[in-house]
Amino acid sequence: MKKQVYHLGIDITLEILNGKWKPSIICHLGTKQMRHDELMHLIPGISQKVLTQQLNSLIEEEIVEKEDNHNFPRVVTYALTETGRSLRKVLIEMSLWGEKRAKELSNEGIPTKVEYTEPTGYQNL
Repeated sequence: MKKQVYHLGIDITLEILNGKWKPSIICHLGTKQMRHDELMHLIPGISQKVLTQQLNSLIEEEIVEKEDNHNFPRVVTYALTETGRSLRKVLIEMSLWGEKRAKELSNEGIPTKVEYTEPTGYQNL
């Protein structure tokens, strides 16, 4: 966390979510613990380096926790903390709002599509 004084509560939320992929990571981790490669598969377009950076940032913010079995074969998994699960609820609401807005825009003749095939976005992940 960079700052300690914020003008609005939304400012701290947006600071934590700063990064193109963090909302997707949080929403996908909301279903179960996942390995790095599983997340790579679920998030089209993210690079291994960026995923690692974003995960490390979310760990630092106490949104995600990393578990390493320290055995052979080594298995490292990531999961949401309680704080992360509460933030995911906010992101689900944002996703639902975005899906509704996309439908409105399409109905107005502006071609807009949400690629995720589930009708309620991350809620069903």
